[in-house]
Amino acid sequence: MATLQDFVQRVRRIKGVARFLLLRSDGRLLAHNLERPEGFSELMPLIGLGSRSIQKSMGFSRFNYFMVGRKQGENFLVFSLGSYQLGVEVAPECSGPEVADGIMELLRKTRVQSKAGHAPLSSGRRP
Repeated sequence: MATLQDFVQRVRRIKGVARFLLLRSDGRLLAHNLERPEGFSELMPLIGLGSRSIQKSMGFSRFNYFMVGRKQGENFLVFSLGSYQLGVEVAPECSGPEVADGIMELLRKTRVQSKAGHAPLSSGRRP
């Protein structure tokens, strides 16, 4: 069973993850390694709403992640995890899609645990 701390440590170990934040769908910040997470934590729900709007209007069944390019050249990835959102700033020397592949693999493993009857993000305190 993956605890919140386990999940965060696994995200941090993925090559190319410079910084990250994990939010509940209501916007509550659960974990991060940013100096000032406020800007990203306000932006992520908007990205989620926008991507769901695109998904519905285009007739897509779902999206895996949404990638936003920044002026400085870094990419920022947003993953919708049901009741959570994971935001990842990609290290400048890394490829956004390659980092996204690493995150998607982690999410697949977490979902397998969840389907086996374990909560994917459980701990003494529920996220």
